[in-house]
Amino acid sequence: MSNWKKLLDNEWQEYVKYGAEGRFSHSGHEMARWFGDIISVYEGKILDIGCGVITRPEYMHEKAEWYGIDPLGADIKRDFHFTLGKAEQLPYEDEYFDMVVYATSLNHLENPSVSVSEAYRVLKAGGRVALWGGFVDNKRYKEWKKKGGLMDRKHLWGFTRESIINTFKHFEIEKWEVNGKNHAIIFKKIQK
Repeated sequence: MSNWKKLLDNEWQEYVKYGAEGRFSHSGHEMARWFGDIISVYEGKILDIGCGVITRPEYMHEKAEWYGIDPLGADIKRDFHFTLGKAEQLPYEDEYFDMVVYATSLNHLENPSVSVSEAYRVLKAGGRVALWGGFVDNKRYKEWKKKGGLMDRKHLWGFTRESIINTFKHFEIEKWEVNGKNHAIIFKKIQK
């Protein structure tokens, strides 16, 4: 079984056992609200990559038309356009979205670099990516890169500040906010 499938299985088992709270950005999730405040100024069509098994993540504001994609389905009604699928194979037209959101999902993906290339493709000129996540220190990152496998039970990837900037090399940083261990970064698409 691939590392990504192991991670997906871990997430699904926890969802089945405990529900959405604590695993996804459910209503009342403090950091999701913080991230939502940061992205609330953006309108248009917004794609949430890795939206989770939840009716509506806390950070989804009403000023935008929201779309979500996630490999975990579940038979729940969502309050946004949902597609069962993978971040590395986005089933949307080129230059369709005004913003793409990775809300604590980038380090769960099978191939973050391919997903970011796909995000670039589906973003309109001047579109933005909003990233919410945490970073690992350089020592832990180097140890993980050397041994391979899962970063931990819930994360396939780990990122340092430098590796995240490299992953988004075709974007410029527009805003970077920190709240404890949480980082919110707004990247703007630049022409290659």
